[in-house]
Amino acid sequence: MPHHRASASADVHDNTRTHLTQVLHSFHSLERGWNGDQAQPIPDSVIHNAEILLQCIQTQRLEIFPTGRTSIQFEYENGRRSLEIEVFEDRYEVALFDEAVRIYELSFQLNETDMVRDHISKFYES
Repeated sequence: MPHHRASASADVHDNTRTHLTQVLHSFHSLERGWNGDQAQPIPDSVIHNAEILLQCIQTQRLEIFPTGRTSIQFEYENGRRSLEIEVFEDRYEVALFDEAVRIYELSFQLNETDMVRDHISKFYES
C-alpha cells in the first residue's frame, strides 16, 4: 500500500525526539485526500498515541509517516529486515518483515508500550 511520507520526515538523519515530535504534529494539518486519493485526516487521538509511544522507544533509524488507514506508521530498517509499528486509536500493530515476507504480526493494547519497546530491542539484537 503506498504511503505518503510527510515532507517533515525528509531528513531521515535528524532523528531527534524533538524533530520526530514535530513530524507527528505536522500530521494535524493533513486534510481529506492528503494522499491524492480518499485518505481521511489522521485523528488527534492517533497522533497523541504516537507521541506517547515516541517517548518510550529508541529513535535511531526511525521513520514516521501517516497512512491511508487513519494511522501512523513507525518504521525501522536493518538490512533486509524491517519492523513496522502502526499506531491506531485503540492499539499498536507490530509486524516484522524479511524483505517483503511478513515474519509475524502482533497487536498490543495502548498500555503495552513496554511490549512494543521489547520488539524494537529484539529487532536490533538479531
